[in-house]
Amino acid sequence: MVEPIERFYFDSPINEISDADEVLLLKIERTRHMLKQAVQSGKKFTDYDVVQLSQKLDEYLLEIQKKRLIRREIRKIIGEEYKDEIF
Repeated sequence: MVEPIERFYFDSPINEISDADEVLLLKIERTRHMLKQAVQSGKKFTDYDVVQLSQKLDEYLLEIQKKRLIRREIRKIIGEEYKDEIF
């Protein structure tokens, strides 16, 4: 039985995510789920495939955080009144 993939902190309204980020969010969720399954199946945190999954998850999380930071900085520059026209 496949455990449902749960969304974590990205679902918060504070953390606005554009439609274009949906694929990235799915990659994050899938990789997180695979990592969790690997550890629950008895693999060690130092096993090669667990390290690879962890590093891939780090890359995805960093990418989404960079996007959020860029959006926040753009909003500061252009002002909140124009944010809906861009995002």
